[in-house]
Amino acid sequence: MKKWTFFMLLIAILLFGSVIGFNLFKQQKIAEYLANRPEPEFPVTVTTVKPVDWVPVIEAIGFVEPNQGVTLTSETSGVISNISFASGSMVEKDQLLVSLDSDVEKANLKSSQARLPAAKAKYERYQGLYKKGSISREAYDDAEASYFSLSADIESLKAQIDRREIKAPFSGVVGIRNVFLGQYLQPSDDIVRLEDTSLMKLRFTVPQTDFSRISIGQDVDIFVDAYPNQPFKGSISAIEPAVSIQSG
Repeated sequence: MKKWTFFMLLIAILLFGSVIGFNLFKQQKIAEYLANRPEPEFPVTVTTVKPVDWVPVIEAIGFVEPNQGVTLTSETSGVISNISFASGSMVEKDQLLVSLDSDVEKANLKSSQARLPAAKAKYERYQGLYKKGSISREAYDDAEASYFSLSADIESLKAQIDRREIKAPFSGVVGIRNVFLGQYLQPSDDIVRLEDTSLMKLRFTVPQTDFSRISIGQDVDIFVDAYPNQPFKGSISAIEPAVSIQSG
């Protein structure tokens, strides 16, 4: 029994000593590796710094619109008797674009204009006779009313004929026409789109925090998708005083 206990104690001492020896051996090897390890190298990049002028910018997204644009329609209905423009062409201000049939109005205008000199002469003659007391006030008033009524009818017929002629309200480029010769045109029908592209406008929004950094006349560099590498110059011409509720 004593021999067995002795041998067990001896084996335990040997195992414990081997563990301690192994740890001491490992620590020695680690120390030797760290002692012989070369110094670490860190790459260094050198660049030359030059002073430059820096101007803060505000980037914003907007949309381009023409100076003015309108879809032309007619104030009255009628059959188209003449089309005086081609799709995509340049037109001048007050240029006649579309005419509606106005033969009846023109015939009535000629009839009224033919009767106007006689009505005017009668009015002026009765005016002189009334001053002399040769005719009654009633006769003079009838002559006066007939003359001025006929004059008003002539102006009304001219206005009706003018309303049947659709003219360009400003110079610009027309798009593709939507009407044809002989078509019956209704007041709600679109004739053509007219755009004044001589001056383009850019409408954009900026955050509320940048509002104090913009002012009237301030220069603007504009980039569009069609010409990504070509900046267009502009300036701020107006600032909307209202704040969008979406800006928070």
